[in-house]
Amino acid sequence: MSHQLYAQLCERSNSPGVTKTQIVEAALEQYFRIGRHESDDNQLLTKYREVETKIVQSHRDIALGNEMLAQFILYWLTRTEPLPEKERERAHTLGQKRFEYFLNQVAQKIGQT
Repeated sequence: MSHQLYAQLCERSNSPGVTKTQIVEAALEQYFRIGRHESDDNQLLTKYREVETKIVQSHRDIALGNEMLAQFILYWLTRTEPLPEKERERAHTLGQKRFEYFLNQVAQKIGQT
């Protein structure tokens, strides 16, 4: 033990009811407790990294899905010919029914997760 540490130990043990043995035992308990918790900290760090990896993958998957949808919409809007005036009303009604069906399917899938 260095002279400086020993001097601090002596100074702190001068308080009433405090002994050098108590200070050393408390320091050893702290030292051993930290050693035991290191493995817990490593386990938590490992779990944290796994969760972080899954979040990054989810963000990538969402970005990919958004880009696929955007490309599909762009393609659909730029390649689909406009309907003749007399067919628009019927197509609009059919489109509304299809859209409602689509929303119901999405709601069911979301409800299952």
